[in-house]
Amino acid sequence: MKNKLYSYIAIALSSMLLLAFINLDTTATGNNLLYAGTAKIDFTPSSIPDSMVRDHQFIRVIAFSDGKNKALIIAHENISTRDALWNEMSQRIQKETGIPPEYIMICAVHNHSGINTGDDFNDKMMACVKEALANMKPVSIGAGKGECRMSMNRRAKAVTGGIYLGKNPYGPCDYEVAVLKVNNEKGESVTMMVNWPCHAVINFPESPLYTGDWPGGTSKFVENNHENKIIVPVTIGASADINPIYRWSPTDIQPSADGKQEPIDVTAMDLGLEVERVANGIITHPGGKITAVQRYLTLPGKQQLESVMERYEARRPNQKITPAGDLRVRLTAIKVGNIIFTGFGGEVMTEIGIELKQKSPYANNFVITHCNGSAGYLVTNEALKEGGLEAARMLGMPGTAKVLIDNMLEMINELE
Repeated sequence: MKNKLYSYIAIALSSMLLLAFINLDTTATGNNLLYAGTAKIDFTPSSIPDSMVRDHQFIRVIAFSDGKNKALIIAHENISTRDALWNEMSQRIQKETGIPPEYIMICAVHNHSGINTGDDFNDKMMACVKEALANMKPVSIGAGKGECRMSMNRRAKAVTGGIYLGKNPYGPCDYEVAVLKVNNEKGESVTMMVNWPCHAVINFPESPLYTGDWPGGTSKFVENNHENKIIVPVTIGASADINPIYRWSPTDIQPSADGKQEPIDVTAMDLGLEVERVANGIITHPGGKITAVQRYLTLPGKQQLESVMERYEARRPNQKITPAGDLRVRLTAIKVGNIIFTGFGGEVMTEIGIELKQKSPYANNFVITHCNGSAGYLVTNEALKEGGLEAARMLGMPGTAKVLIDNMLEMINELE
């Protein structure tokens, strides 16, 4: 009887262990411990008078490690990640930290009313990276999706024919809000990353002040909600043809908690509330591997129109396309656990981002633009036929969008 009892206990324990293994395999992202650290630094030059600054502007970093590989997501509140910035900082980061370029994403929020970076910008970015790496601790991660409808397609049809910058409620628009949530071992959030496809032009060109636009406002809103105990980088989705619905005006003010008058940023508030809602529903899991791949594509280029008259005429459909030189675009894909971050070194139309996410084998695929380079507008064949600002300034030939999507999908499938 005693032997049978021991047998039953052994079978029960084996079953429990098997169930635990199955559950771990289906919910966790791997057997490796996952570590993360965050940091942010103010890069607003001290030489700029306070009277010209509505918002101070920041670099925010999330560093990941699986014990073997490290990865960095660096978000900065500038208009672009210039090729020169990428080249210098990727090499410097590799030299000073050992992290190779394919594991680095330097992402601009495409802020049109931002501060020109000072001479110490690169040093501040490096300091922020090192602080994030020094802050790494065991974490669990998860991701979720929501929706923010404070944006609209901007490729409006003119009565006289062609496309101009306006509002097109019938055009494609990706409203998806992607949220990454990182918790410490106590289950407390240490960072949340936000990705939303929209131009950062709420304060452009009306505002005479330097601002962080809606990305800076969203980071500030969510961080304040958490008593500034977390860091919230914002990255920009595929939004070359997407603008915010509302624009900020200096007359839109409301009293803040300390009695001062502050501008209302409805978009940042609405997006921030959706980020919080999504984050509250995210279940995080420990463990996971980190892998990465990067490609630098050389594609057939076309002549960019320079004169005002040429650009005006190019807003009409079926313009002549003249081959000229090459278009070079850097693509980056980083996988952390079962979450994919895909970076495009240019200004990508929303249709391209939508198609990539639809075809990606992963449920959580962050599409990040203005990342690791600045190849200019990257648009669809349809847009090139229709004309418009994006088509006029595009440096690639028809077929560019398909090549970008195909290459990125190949890269995603290469990740372990």
